[in-house]
Amino acid sequence: MDVTRVEDVVGDFVTLKKRGQNYIGLCPFHNERTPSFNVSPAKNIYKCFGCGKAGDAITFLKEHEQLSYRESLEFLARRYNIKIEETVEDSEAIAKKQMEEGLYVVTGFAQQYFSKLLFDSDEGKSVGLSYFHERGYRDNLIEKFQLGYAVNAWDAFYKTAKEKGYSEKLLQEVGLISERKENFIDFFRGRVIFPIHNLSGKVIAFAGRYLKKEENSPKYINSPQTSIYDKSRTLFGLFQARNAIRQHEECFLVEGYTDVISMHQAGIENVVASSGTSLTIEQSRLMKRFTSNITILYDGDAAGMKAAVRGMNILLDEDLNVRLVLLPEGEDPDSFVQKHGTTPFREFVQKNATNVVLFQADLLNKETGNDPIRKAEAIREIVGTLAHVSDPIKRQLLLRECSTKMLVDERILIAEVNKLRRKSFSKEQQQKPSLPEQKMLNEAAEEQMQFTKEVFIAERDLMRILLESGNKKYNDDSSIAHYIISSIAEHPFEHPNYRALMNEIINHMNNENTFPPENYFMQHPNEEMKRTVIGLLTQSYELSENWEKMHEIFVTEKETNYIKDADSALRRYNLRIIDRMIADNSKEMREAEKSGNEEELMKHLQVRKSLNDLRKQLAAETNTVIVK
Repeated sequence: MDVTRVEDVVGDFVTLKKRGQNYIGLCPFHNERTPSFNVSPAKNIYKCFGCGKAGDAITFLKEHEQLSYRESLEFLARRYNIKIEETVEDSEAIAKKQMEEGLYVVTGFAQQYFSKLLFDSDEGKSVGLSYFHERGYRDNLIEKFQLGYAVNAWDAFYKTAKEKGYSEKLLQEVGLISERKENFIDFFRGRVIFPIHNLSGKVIAFAGRYLKKEENSPKYINSPQTSIYDKSRTLFGLFQARNAIRQHEECFLVEGYTDVISMHQAGIENVVASSGTSLTIEQSRLMKRFTSNITILYDGDAAGMKAAVRGMNILLDEDLNVRLVLLPEGEDPDSFVQKHGTTPFREFVQKNATNVVLFQADLLNKETGNDPIRKAEAIREIVGTLAHVSDPIKRQLLLRECSTKMLVDERILIAEVNKLRRKSFSKEQQQKPSLPEQKMLNEAAEEQMQFTKEVFIAERDLMRILLESGNKKYNDDSSIAHYIISSIAEHPFEHPNYRALMNEIINHMNNENTFPPENYFMQHPNEEMKRTVIGLLTQSYELSENWEKMHEIFVTEKETNYIKDADSALRRYNLRIIDRMIADNSKEMREAEKSGNEEELMKHLQVRKSLNDLRKQLAAETNTVIVK
């Protein structure tokens, strides 16, 4: 879609910051602490210089959200309010589409079913809707979170789903029904329903809360783990909160579903819930996509708090700024914000938010009192937490604070923390896979690899210039593309991706008598070729906006420099080819010398002289220093 802006689409899932003409952010495809994910509005593409992921808006949706090509188009159409003309599909096409959407279709239907019951059924209104209204939830908030109700009947949902033609196998797989004595019964019965969404807003699971007090009935039940729902990789409310988190540059982390919704009701939308599970690495990384500032709202007892604080090491490992707020006794975020209101809540958080490491130090101090043995154990616990703080400046400041709070020499804390960090580093190094092929490399092989690397770099430069300026004139008789292609005809590219790309360009020019248009490769069916092009058209650095003013050195735009760039790149490429030819010639000379073939040796010596002369000429033209 031409209307699509890649920075808008990616920005729905990744926090992007402007840098020059481009945007940067933390890559959503691999774990990193320093941004290497680059989005180029001018080229309408993204590229990660860490893991190599690259593409356009559709590629991003396909890989990040695991959508099909069609689903990606539908997502973009909804985002930009573009109407897609649907064709009448036959039964086979409908069945294929249902198979593709699979579990999402079933969970989407279930959400609509539960939401309709909440507002339209007598039981839903008297039990479910009255419960939400008693909690102060407005109808627009109920609809925002798509809350619902499951009637207290054995198989009401199953019968409706069956009548609509939904597969029993899929219904079972997402945990909406279960089999009992050769009959199917509903999993959720007599409960208010909290749908759980993924980052793109699709319903992937449900939680059901029982409203009556019965000994054998758990208060909450949840959908089982499925291929679309992994509890450890999901945060309740993140879909609804992501824009607010970016806006406020802070994420509130709470425990329960009702905590999230009550805070939204109070106008505090940058909040998510771990849904009662211990925090996981994957959940930490989810939050980190949107902010580095996490504030945990906790309402537990002393023992529970101690265990929870230890669990915060996961957040520290991700280099997040973690603060903890202990609410007044008997209060949780839900009750506190409803009782006191939005402004008092924000004021309380601002006043009482404490760095999680310092919170732990205060908590342990209160527990240990004057007992030296327990004090030593507490110090070891703090040392263990400090070792998870990767940023050296943060760690140093926290070390100093903890030293003062726990009355222990700062040098002892530093020594113990460093000991743990060295031990952890050593363990990581041992777990890294060995590379036996590297151990087998001898000097000759390493030299060959260096030649190959230098040739690949020269090929990359030529391909970049070709893609950026191929359709521009080199002289009155030829374009940049014709000039480069004819110049390397005797030495086809060695890199397989560049060679395939060059062949694609040549074939297109032969068939269409023109250089491929700008969006040709962005829509190419070969994903590897598309990634290669994006990699060539993006770079991991650019001049800052004030660079020219500061240094009083002005850079000529590459559009006006393309002829000079093409000439220079070809000389560098030819220099690398000659280096390769000289290396091959040296090998042949050694073989001729070893076999005693004087005539063959003299021929190779003459070739060597010609190659050296040509190399000196090219080196002078490219300002390359020759090291003998």
